Amino acid sequence: MFQKAERKQAKLRLALQGPSGSGKTFSALTIARGVVGPEGKIAVIDTEEGSASLYADKFDFDVAELRPLPARQQPGNKDNFHPANFVAMIKMAEDAGYDLIIIDSASHEWIGKGGVLEIHDAMPGNSWTNWAKCNPMHDEFMQAILRSKAHIILTLRSKAAHVQSEKDGKKVIEKLGLQSQMRDGFEYELTSTLQMVGEMACRDKDRTGLFQPDAWFKPTIETGEMLRDWMAKGVSPADQLQAFLNKIEAIESEEGYVAFWNNNKASIMSHPDFETRIKPAMSEKKAALTQAAQGRQKEPAQDRQSRQPRDEYEPGGGGMGDPMPSDEAKDSSGSITTNQMKAIQAYFSKKGTKDRESRLAELSNFFGAFIESTKALTFEQASEFISTINQEAA
Repeated sequence: MFQKAERKQAKLRLALQGPSGSGKTFSALTIARGVVGPEGKIAVIDTEEGSASLYADKFDFDVAELRPLPARQQPGNKDNFHPANFVAMIKMAEDAGYDLIIIDSASHEWIGKGGVLEIHDAMPGNSWTNWAKCNPMHDEFMQAILRSKAHIILTLRSKAAHVQSEKDGKKVIEKLGLQSQMRDGFEYELTSTLQMVGEMACRDKDRTGLFQPDAWFKPTIETGEMLRDWMAKGVSPADQLQAFLNKIEAIESEEGYVAFWNNNKASIMSHPDFETRIKPAMSEKKAALTQAAQGRQKEPAQDRQSRQPRDEYEPGGGGMGDPMPSDEAKDSSGSITTNQMKAIQAYFSKKGTKDRESRLAELSNFFGAFIESTKALTFEQASEFISTINQEAA
């Protein structure tokens, strides 16, 4: 359902991409100070062997180095530059109350030792099929960035891109320019992306309208202040959160619950307080509605099921997008069976996917929807997933 659009306050998601020596780290620190002000707290996740600390005499910030180390020494319990280690570091910085996080450089999550490309190349079997296993790892990394309560600035390595073409009947190699070392389309997830060359920046992709096309400039503290002011326009996350909580409290029926989720799910899931405030409030409301429904006079399960509203989005846990059927309706629609649970668990164990977050990320990527728990899958969903993995194994 359409509703009136409104501008909302947001956190900065900025990328600075360029070759070595182009000034990415220094510019990131400069812009960061402008964004958070003189008293703001800045954390740097450093994958560049301590390069950020070279500027410790010019900027006030804290740093944690992420290096190619064994799993037991990594925050995410994964070897090297595994996406889970970046996710864990981002969460650590958030929990510590930092206002802005710099990841210098984010390219290691993609091209570094233990990064997504190396994980993919080490997988046996069909290369195309293996991407279905690797993409959820990168998607989890991206979600950690997009849902963070802190501003985030990324630096990205770039290299010259070339293409083979034909000229005058001869094959020639043409240079296309600089290309960031990260998954294609990465920049479209962000607020702005700036290309760095010789300590000068130019707009590559921008949603703010603050940067003119083909206009090169030197990033300053004022650049950060402009970005901060632009991001601060609109409805604040706190006001938006309160509006969501008020609407949830006002829901009086299962149908109203489903309608609220269908109409607001994109905004709800992108809100920084989705996990900590909105999701628990919806679960509590759902429990209250279910209890009220159980207190009413029973009617035939078939009649109740026939008028039960359905949502195409099944985020799990009985599903906030699931219209909360009664126990009889759940049984008749087909819940995941014990044997199916065991088959899925065996699949992840054989893959070596031990942590719950990575398992749920793969399930969510497969179904194109947020899966909160394996137990939340329906019989049909579990059958589809098991059939697919059996075909791949064959």
